[in-house]
Amino acid sequence: MDTLKERTKIGDSLIAPVNLILDRQRGEILSTFVGKSGDLTHSILNNEETLRRVADYCHEFLPWPLRLTVKKPIFVEFVLSQRHAVLAQLAQAS
Repeated sequence: MDTLKERTKIGDSLIAPVNLILDRQRGEILSTFVGKSGDLTHSILNNEETLRRVADYCHEFLPWPLRLTVKKPIFVEFVLSQRHAVLAQLAQAS
């Protein structure tokens, strides 16, 4: 059963690990997915395919119990729905 309450619970469980992953992997993510242009907003926020690739990459760094529980397609959709939070986390200075 897919209710709003269940989605909220999943989102609450995922946001902290996602922020930690983005913080730890910021350099790798930026060099791999943003490239040399450094135009973070255009490369990630406005390009759904790039954001999907970032989410796919980050899924591998989730703690294993969470990674086993939250399948990749669900995680990718979560990251897409949180694109502004992801951008804000990536844009923070190292």
